[in-house]
Amino acid sequence: KYSAAKSAFEELVQKYPYGQYAPNGYYWLGEIHMTQHNLAQAEEAFRPVVEKFPSHSKAPDALLKLGVLALDKKS
Repeated sequence: KYSAAKSAFEELVQKYPYGQYAPNGYYWLGEIHMTQHNLAQAEEAFRPVVEKFPSHSKAPDALLKLGVLALDKKS
C-alpha cells in the first residue's frame, strides 16, 4: 500500500514540517520513492532529514541513502 503510505507521509510533512514525526515522515517518503525507483524524489525526501534534523536518529540513515543515490547517479 505504497500509495496510501506516501499520501499519509506527504500530508504529515506538509502540515508539520518541523514536527516531532517529520524526520520519520521525510525518511519513509524517501524509502518509498527508492522502492518505486523515483530517485530524484527520494533524494528530495532524504535531504531534509539531514539538513533540518541533523541530530535525529534517522539522519545517519538518510545520509547513507543520499550517498547510495549519489553513487547511482554516477553509474
